Amino acid sequence: MQQNYSRDYYLKNKQAIQEKQKQYRSQNKQAICEQKRLYRIKNRESIKGLFRQYYIHNKEAIKNHKILYSLKNKEDIKEKHRIYYINNKDRIKEKNKIYRLNNNEAIKKQKAYYRLQNKDNIKIQKMNYYLLNMLNIKEQKREYYMLNQHEIKLNQRLYTIQNQDKIKEQQRSYKLLKKEHIKDQQKQYRIQNKEAIRLQKIQYALRRNLSPLYRKLRKTWSNPRELFSFIANALNQLCIREPEEWYRISRAQIGHLGGKRLYYTFGHLGNALQGVYPECEWIVSRFSQRGKKSTQRWLRVILQQLLPEETKILEDYLHPALLWGTLTIMFTCFSFYIH
Repeated sequence: MQQNYSRDYYLKNKQAIQEKQKQYRSQNKQAICEQKRLYRIKNRESIKGLFRQYYIHNKEAIKNHKILYSLKNKEDIKEKHRIYYINNKDRIKEKNKIYRLNNNEAIKKQKAYYRLQNKDNIKIQKMNYYLLNMLNIKEQKREYYMLNQHEIKLNQRLYTIQNQDKIKEQQRSYKLLKKEHIKDQQKQYRIQNKEAIRLQKIQYALRRNLSPLYRKLRKTWSNPRELFSFIANALNQLCIREPEEWYRISRAQIGHLGGKRLYYTFGHLGNALQGVYPECEWIVSRFSQRGKKSTQRWLRVILQQLLPEETKILEDYLHPALLWGTLTIMFTCFSFYIH
């Protein structure tokens, strides 16, 4: 009867009792926390045992409750995590850094094992992400390339020079490993483009049969004076002041001045300049490399002629030491003359 009476009393005075308990907790908050802390210290092992037993008996229920809670309070949880990260950003980064330093090998093994076990899932996730964000990814890549164009080209050139043998070995190994696959692709290409290949063969046969009738271009300059005169004219027309500027002259610019035959005779401009100015140390390979920006140079020349002399014109062009690697160029002399 006493229990029923106390229960009835609690139900009748529930709000008043709860209010009193709330007031007591607020007034004695520090004392209650201290009592709890001391109790946990004294009964640590028994508390752990009780929690362990409870978790074992209610494992599935606890997991389901966590899942339901996460789904219901997804945004609130994200916001709490975000606020916590903002408030403790430096401390979290430092902890992560220390953990990675202490467990570097274990982390690498875990990542490698995870990638091995979830290889197909990772590929599917990457593919889905790329399909969903294709336009953004392309735009980011394009912007990054435009901002770092020179550095990317320079790094590619340096990597190719430094790892030439390695690249060749990789290509050879790939061809050996994928020999059948490459053959199948070639076969499929021939089947899919059968008509185009047939027309190309006919066109090649016609060119070969009619080639004796074509007007043969003169492959030699009849008089050395002609070459000297052309180079002197190009010097004036293209406003060349320094020997390095010859490396920035394009084939189209030489052809526009009437020097197409020069390439048929000498192969490229460098060989012709060696004949005209043998006293200069020309690096012939540079004449056939990319990155000249010949149009940009010509624009700078025009602006220099139009603007006042004191105007400084900056050009988006790498220094030769960076553009052409570690080559050192020493020109002993540079004089233009006509015999």
